[in-house]
Amino acid sequence: MEMSPFVRTPSDENGEAERVVLQEVLTLHPTHLTTAELILKVSGKPGEQRDMDLLRQAIEDLIAAGVLQTIGLVIAPTYPVLHADGLT
Repeated sequence: MEMSPFVRTPSDENGEAERVVLQEVLTLHPTHLTTAELILKVSGKPGEQRDMDLLRQAIEDLIAAGVLQTIGLVIAPTYPVLHADGLT
């Protein structure tokens, strides 16, 4: 069964959230934010719990994948990600 290109799956939403979070972290670098601050910065305002949970999960997934790291309470890009970003 072929899906309509207009139907968004949870996987699409997760991938988009990860892209938005990563772009924000790279744009802010070398400034680093806590998870709560990053969620607020990306969302632009305190939002629905579902949106906040989606962004929190995106941050956790990027940390698990080795793309982001925690340094104390703040979230930062890993060195390989900074290096790759500098190549573009």
